[in-house]
Amino acid sequence: MILSVVYWNTGKNQEAAPIALGDRSEYDVIAIQEPARSSGTGRLYCPANGKYHLVYGGNGQAALYIHKRHGIAGWSQATGTNWCRVTFKAGPEPLTIWSIYSLYKGLD
Repeated sequence: MILSVVYWNTGKNQEAAPIALGDRSEYDVIAIQEPARSSGTGRLYCPANGKYHLVYGGNGQAALYIHKRHGIAGWSQATGTNWCRVTFKAGPEPLTIWSIYSLYKGLD
């Protein structure tokens, strides 16, 4: 199985997720770290009528968006505070994609 995957640390920029999800490339998986929450709802951006399903644990700094061309029955998900993963079941062997957020504390 060949998938297109893009990783992006958005730095909680409100405009980043709509740009990524609206890109004409239509990646199979978009992994966003430091996603922005809506100030009104507290939720991450993911329109119900859009092209992607959201995989997110409800808190933390890692989210995955799975293109809807991949039916929900064809993959599974797991999430934690600062990580999430999706496993695609098609093909000869399962393929797992992870997004793990690790805070960089810099050099002191």
